[in-house]
Order: sequence, then C-alpha cells, then structure tokens
Amino acid sequence: MWNNSPHYYPHQGPPGPYIHRQSTMSDQMSVSSGTTGVMSQGSHPQSYNVQQATPHAYNTTTTYFYPSSHVHNPPSHPLAQNHPYVSSPPIATGPPPSLTSILLTSAPQQFAQATEHPFLRLAGQGSLPKHTLSRWLSQDRLYAQSYIGFIGSLIARVDLPYVNVTEKSTSLRWRIVNCLTGALQNIHTELKFFADTAAKYGLELDAPTRADGMFTAEQATKQYIDLFRAFWTDPSMSLLEGMVVLWATETVYLSAWNYARSFGEKPLAALDVGGDAKETTKSEGVMSELEGSEVNTLHNDSDGAAATDKSTALDDAEPTTTSTDRMESPPTTHASDLDGGALRDAFIPNWTSAAFEAFVAEIAELTDLLAEREDAVNRKLDVYLAVWKHILDVERRFWPDVGAGAETGS
Repeated sequence: MWNNSPHYYPHQGPPGPYIHRQSTMSDQMSVSSGTTGVMSQGSHPQSYNVQQATPHAYNTTTTYFYPSSHVHNPPSHPLAQNHPYVSSPPIATGPPPSLTSILLTSAPQQFAQATEHPFLRLAGQGSLPKHTLSRWLSQDRLYAQSYIGFIGSLIARVDLPYVNVTEKSTSLRWRIVNCLTGALQNIHTELKFFADTAAKYGLELDAPTRADGMFTAEQATKQYIDLFRAFWTDPSMSLLEGMVVLWATETVYLSAWNYARSFGEKPLAALDVGGDAKETTKSEGVMSELEGSEVNTLHNDSDGAAATDKSTALDDAEPTTTSTDRMESPPTTHASDLDGGALRDAFIPNWTSAAFEAFVAEIAELTDLLAEREDAVNRKLDVYLAVWKHILDVERRFWPDVGAGAETGS
C-alpha cells in the first residue's frame, strides 16, 4: 500500500504456537540488537508453520540458493567416461540470489492468488459497487491503524551506533530508520486520503461486516492486527523478520493494484497524441510512460548517460504528448463506474504511482542488505519462506469475496 501499506504469515490449518529459535551466531554488524528468531512457544496464537526437524538445525548447504542443484552440478557427459578430453560444462558462478528474490520466486501460485483476485479485476473494470468497496476499505483502514504500532516497534529495534555518523546515507542502520520514519509519515497521509476520498465518493469507513449490522475486524484483518501486535509485545521477533513482513505486504499490495490497473488501461493510440507515442501501449502492471521515465531516472542515477537520455527523451516528448492533455481531462472520466470513479480516479493511481514503486524498492534493498549481514539465507531461510507464504495466504483472504452479481452491480 502507499502511505497505507499492507498486510501478513503462511497460515495453514488451525492456529498454533510460534516456533522460537535463538540465534547461534553473534553478528556484531547486525542492525538489530535483539535476538533473531520467531515468537516464543505459546506467546502468540499464530504460527509460521515452519517445517523444521529441530529448532537449531539451520541449513548451511546451497539447497536454498539453487533448488535445481543438478543444473549447477551436472552429471558427467557420457562421452567423458571414455574420452577424457571432453570437458564438463562450466559451473555457474556469481553472487548468490538475494533473500527477497528467493522469496519472490518461491511460491508463484500463491503469489498469483494473492495479487490476481477477482476483486481486483472488478476494481480495475469499474465494476465494484460502493458497498463492496466500502467493506474492503473499512478493513484496510483497520489494517492501516495497526500498521502504526508495527512500524514503531521496528524503529525501536534498530540499534543506532554510538559513533557520530555525519553521512547517514552510508549507514545501514540510519537508512532503515529513515525508511521506517517515512513509512510512519506515509500511513498518516494514507488515513487522511481514505477519509477524504470516502467523503468525496460516498463510501463508508466502518461498513457493517456482520449480519446484525455490526462493524468489526474480519478474520484476515485480525490476523494482520495480531501479527503486528506480536512485534509490539515480543522482543524475540527480530528486526529482519519485521522488514520481511513490511517488504512482503508492500510488494503484494503494489503488484495487486498494478494488476487491477491493467484492466482499465487503454493504448495510447486511442488518445489524441502524436509521434511514436501512438505505438506505445500501457501493458499490465506497468507505469505510464511519464511515470516510467521517473522510475528509470531514479534507478539509473549512477549512470549519468542513462539519466541524461531519459531526461532528454522526456523533454522532447513534452510538446506533443500526454502529460498536459491527461491532466486536463475531465475529472469525471470514470463517473459512470459503480463506485463513482473512486478506484480508477483516486485509489488505483495512488497505489500504482512511481513514488510507491520507489518506496517498495527501497524496502527490498534494505531488507536484502540486512539479510546479507545476518547470513539469513543460510541460517534461517525456512523462517522467512514461512513468513512470505503466510502473508500471501492472509492477503488472498483479505480481498472480499465477489460473485457474478458484482459485475452487474446487483
């Protein structure tokens, strides 16, 4: 979520106690001074469901790095048995994959279920009635409120250095604090955005969730709230676990709303623009050409030529395109949507913006740097895989169930 972020751990079967594992290696470079591991036995109703034979049996092989290990250690070529001059294929070299890249590719089916829900498809088509959107938005507001304490608990876990750091951009600890401080500011902005948009489009922020007309947190929302509260109350939950939770929720949220956005996008040729822009189509989950330029410039600032080329291309395009024309479009572009345009005119643009994408990328970078310092992939990958799958499961159930009737507004 942007400014509002987002939601969390693989929940299979009935709730069970957390598995607690003390760290076996003291990492003096670690940003967190707390112990690593998950919650102590019986301290919280949820479970990571980590399949581990013994709590201290950390994996130290490359199995987690390369699931298809036979690709990197192929069997000898049949001819090599009789002809020694036939060499074996070279073994792949290079740095191991980062923690977040491993997680992203670890559960593709669950990721698709969490980010390509029918609710999102209808949202992108303008086919969600106001009562359905209000129900989801009310739950998301509860999530956002609990997010405040979660972020505060992560800030409290950062052990800032005693020495004076004049250039804080060079200190991982200070970078994490700055990122989390920004997240805390964003969530306040997000809650105001909820209130303003709800008032403008006639939505509710405490839409009834029970048959008796009462408003309360639904099951998936409660799981998010409980997870966030666990970081408030249990010091054994590490900073890295919290960063993985934060990255997972924001990554899923960004991907989900990009999926929704893809259903409402039209080829630029349909607009009155000139030049090569007519041949450009906004594909699924991709920023507009202007937003994409901002992102590419941001991520290529270390490459002066790349940044200059992007700026030049943008300047050249301004006389004939897009930006001004779009901004001058009538504000009621999607007024005929079942929600009056709340999603496609306000929420979706906010949650697929270049600023939000940069925010999610920053969280991923900091999470990977912290994981590298703590050797997390070798030591505790099973825990973080469980965290990721739990988030995907809860997020899938966080989207309201929508039937065929939702498409017609019934």
